[in-house]
Amino acid sequence: MLFNYRYCVGLIAVIFSTLQFFSGAVFGQALEEIIVTAERRELNLQQTPISISAFNQLELDRLGLETTEDIANFIPNVSVGTAFGSGDQNATFSIRGAGQFRNTTFFDRGVGLYIDDMYYPRNSGAILRILDVERVEVLRGPQGTLFGRNSTGGAIRYISQQPEDEFNATVNLTGGTFARKDLKGHVNIPLGDRAAARITGASMVRDGYLKGENGQTKGNLDVTAIRAQLRFQPTDSLDINLSYATDSSKDNGRTGTPKGGDDFDPSIKADGMGGMSGREIAGHVPLLIYEEPTFGCYWAGGSLNGPCVTSTFNENDPSTYYSDAYLVQDGFYDYLGGTHDSRSSSNDFTTLNANWDMTDNITATLVAGSISGERDDIYDGDMSPLPILANKTIDTWDSSSVELRFAGEHDRLNWTAGLYTFTETANSWNKTDGYDCSPMGMDIDLDSCVVDIGEGTEFIDSDASGIFAQVSYDITDRLGITVGLRSTEDTKGAGGWLLNEPDVVAYFGKSDIITEVRAATNDARIFRGNSWTSDDHRVVLDYEWNDDLFTYLSYSTAYKAGGFADFLGDDTGSNNVTVGRDGVAGTGDEGQPRFGLIPYDPEWVKGFEIGMRSEWLDQRLRLNVSLFDMAFTDRHIRSQDRFFQNPPFTANASNLDVDGIEIDAIYAATDSVRVTAALGTLNSAYSGIDPSATGGVFNSTPRERMPALSGTLGFRHTANLANGGEFVTSANAAYTDDFYNGSSSNHQVHIDSYTVMTMRGEYWTPSGDWSITVSCSNCANDEIVRGATDMSGTRILPDGSIGGGGAGVGFNRWEIAAPRQFAINFGYYFNN
Repeated sequence: MLFNYRYCVGLIAVIFSTLQFFSGAVFGQALEEIIVTAERRELNLQQTPISISAFNQLELDRLGLETTEDIANFIPNVSVGTAFGSGDQNATFSIRGAGQFRNTTFFDRGVGLYIDDMYYPRNSGAILRILDVERVEVLRGPQGTLFGRNSTGGAIRYISQQPEDEFNATVNLTGGTFARKDLKGHVNIPLGDRAAARITGASMVRDGYLKGENGQTKGNLDVTAIRAQLRFQPTDSLDINLSYATDSSKDNGRTGTPKGGDDFDPSIKADGMGGMSGREIAGHVPLLIYEEPTFGCYWAGGSLNGPCVTSTFNENDPSTYYSDAYLVQDGFYDYLGGTHDSRSSSNDFTTLNANWDMTDNITATLVAGSISGERDDIYDGDMSPLPILANKTIDTWDSSSVELRFAGEHDRLNWTAGLYTFTETANSWNKTDGYDCSPMGMDIDLDSCVVDIGEGTEFIDSDASGIFAQVSYDITDRLGITVGLRSTEDTKGAGGWLLNEPDVVAYFGKSDIITEVRAATNDARIFRGNSWTSDDHRVVLDYEWNDDLFTYLSYSTAYKAGGFADFLGDDTGSNNVTVGRDGVAGTGDEGQPRFGLIPYDPEWVKGFEIGMRSEWLDQRLRLNVSLFDMAFTDRHIRSQDRFFQNPPFTANASNLDVDGIEIDAIYAATDSVRVTAALGTLNSAYSGIDPSATGGVFNSTPRERMPALSGTLGFRHTANLANGGEFVTSANAAYTDDFYNGSSSNHQVHIDSYTVMTMRGEYWTPSGDWSITVSCSNCANDEIVRGATDMSGTRILPDGSIGGGGAGVGFNRWEIAAPRQFAINFGYYFNN
């Protein structure tokens, strides 16, 4: 695969054109040094051999970044969105195309998320909003040595502001579009000479931007978050920080709306198989024409004389199958809406971070803590006014981790070594109700026709332990080498209760994963466990040509733990299922019932990277470039049996190669003007895939969340006013090329390119005691789809066969990002 060099050449041309434009101006001062801790020790960003982006709180504010998703928009080759309609409270993370494409109890991320160096295994909660941070670091590329498992794509690190030895406080009030009302602030209180406390709090409220015909709006916010820290230094060599944080968030459900779909082709035969619980009409799959969903006319038990069928209905004439009675008529930010949705989540964090200078050259660090949380979700699965599907989910989790590491510095040698343990228990209760109503319509007694499609509880117990070490040695004054190693062991036990499932109960004694049954109620407990080990490596050669030019060549590996399919109702192999996992008889695993606990192996990645860190024009221009190639083995891929014959599952998809380039540039044109630019490219290709094992995923299948090009451009001007105050204006734009949301057949939705623009004007008083800011986000009002699910129906797969694209209800489900918003902020700063 070739890098997209033409994009790089274009960006460099823009940068140097900018230099020429300012050649006659009064140049500004040198750029400030940026200190990061991605190597578990403090280093200048320009001497860190990792592709990394770092932002302090002021930079985040000036970019208009308030959430992890906002940050991802402004870092090339980083994506945060939704893959299965999870919405804001349960996001998906991807770096260089590696991440996760579903959020369930069983599934792991491919991007490590760390809050004050403590691993955060879940994606839910308001704590992921940017609140009183010292710095956010985004590390691109495999991070298996220092950060461990589940970091095949990279890592995102939140570093909170620590308590200080002087009193200071802030209060920020924000009002804006959609009745936005935010209150944020902190107070830092010294407690004698050796202790201090810091309390941070936030309340954020906003109405929704997605309007439903049922009167409910989605995209609303109701968030509270509090963090309390106590720092004390009993001796000059010991620094201890205790932290407790809690957050809660609730909203009106996922910002999903039915949009588009596939054209109906009456020539496609279904061979007796329809959509989910669908029926075949005159030998054709009951698909629905583009943008004309009929929402359930062909569901099992649904009447063909229901309100969604045209008066001229003729089952032998596909052109009469449709009605536009329930179309979204008004615009991009409108949806139909049925059942009133709701979601809520909460988290509690407790963290101990201690640093002990054992000697002048050796430091010991202990990071230990626990996280517990809960998420409740009530969701109208079909998003229509008709009573078709309703989903209810309650997730709970508890995790704890301990890391003890030692670091030393001796002349030319720097080293880090440590031990790590992690444990988590997570549970999920889920119930899906369907409605067998004839005729279907709004004015019916739903209790009389409800059908329990499925109910169950699932759980997972995870344990991981690791030992790691990294050594950096300066061979000469300019040439250095870094070698790292981590050995990890992962153990998982997964299972649950399947309720009212006679087929599963009938296999008791025949399948070793069925551990207990309650025959009177047809309930069965299933369980499967496994463990994996991995030895990950890192080797880096770096060369410092002079004070302004640093280059490196690195090789690193990482892995993501294996697991088990996360839909427990999958009775693949039972007598009721006569086709394999891929929908084709004889090519799946019909022989053994597994009831959803289909195992898959770990995902492995080897990453190569060449990087340059450079400063030019008396350190007024910073230009950093990274070229990378990542080779995945047993890549995790989310798949879907054709025609929803069985639920989705996770499989290993042989090999995936990803390469690209990342460029970051900052230019201090004058004392008052700063220009920033960044660019990233991604090229990828599957190889060696067996489609019979992956549910119809082929080598030519689109790769998930891999835009070929992403980039940012920013401008900031600082005006010194006559009264001694400052007026700072900034404008930033981030472009993301089109991409596919996922690889599985029901996620192969094409998402158009989009541009996010932010603008901000801020006035600071001469004393710096207060400020007023006016800003906008998504200023160009671009229509942005964050994620999508294909629920339209049948598609033709690359091998010419028929594949199921979804539930056969004629549309794609889009997750809609917020439109343009305006805000005004007042900030007051005490002793800052």
